[in-house]
Amino acid sequence: MRRSSIDWLEGDDLPLPTRLRPTPLDELPGDSEAYAEASEPLLRSQQRLDELTEEAIRFEHQTARSHFRTGMHLASLPSAPSISGFKQWIILGGVALLSLLVLVLMRPDGNGGLISNWSTQVFSEGQPQVANSLSSVFLSDVRPPGDYALRAAPSLTPQQIDAILASYGSPATGTGEVWFHLGQQRGIDPAFAVAFFIHESGAGTAQGWAGLKPDGSTTHNVGNIICAGYPTCYGRFRDYPSWNDGIADWYRLIDVEYLQGRGHQTVADIIPVYAPSFENDVNGYVNVVQNLVDRWRTQGVQ
Repeated sequence: MRRSSIDWLEGDDLPLPTRLRPTPLDELPGDSEAYAEASEPLLRSQQRLDELTEEAIRFEHQTARSHFRTGMHLASLPSAPSISGFKQWIILGGVALLSLLVLVLMRPDGNGGLISNWSTQVFSEGQPQVANSLSSVFLSDVRPPGDYALRAAPSLTPQQIDAILASYGSPATGTGEVWFHLGQQRGIDPAFAVAFFIHESGAGTAQGWAGLKPDGSTTHNVGNIICAGYPTCYGRFRDYPSWNDGIADWYRLIDVEYLQGRGHQTVADIIPVYAPSFENDVNGYVNVVQNLVDRWRTQGVQ
């Protein structure tokens, strides 16, 4: 039966190879005594050779057994964990994304500050500091100064709009979210809407504003839009039940009748029709609106 290497690993010795022994002297022809005497040194040398051969074979077996057991022991040891190539790419990708996020958060916001949801603050005109909310810090695609196309992303946050209104003591203070979200829905930068409101009525505080009523209430008419068939009017101007309604109607008028209906795009396009020269200083109106928007975009709300 064939024996495996495991047998001698468990302590069994493999059978050693045998050599053919010399033929017995009594079987040799001739003078056996003389032959034995002559061959005695040869026999002793042969015996010594056999002993050395057996020792060499045992040594080889012991060395092989030791190496085999050592290899098995090392193979059984747990290998150090390795990171696959795919996981390495995932880790590198994560690091790259985090680095990009840090760069975005630390880029200039055009107002001398940094766009970061950890420390951004705005300053209302004549009011204490007002913190921006996390969701409104990132204003995408804000137009540069000198760009007066009304079709633009918001360049003011709801908090900044409220800060502007509060600086005028406006009765519309607190409607920042309304201006902001209606502007987003119509695709109009709310900075222009607020600038129109300020020029038309000092944000609802100007003495002699046609929207002020004797009882102290207002028409909520942020753009002094004439009645023109509107169901409720005060004098020759529309009278809205709330600021939300007045603000929404201004955005609708500009979007539907000017941007879409007439194809007007800029402040200079719209104002000559919106506030005609026979009763308004058109150039002065244009300059006020443009200067306010440029100031908010470059200097922030102060």
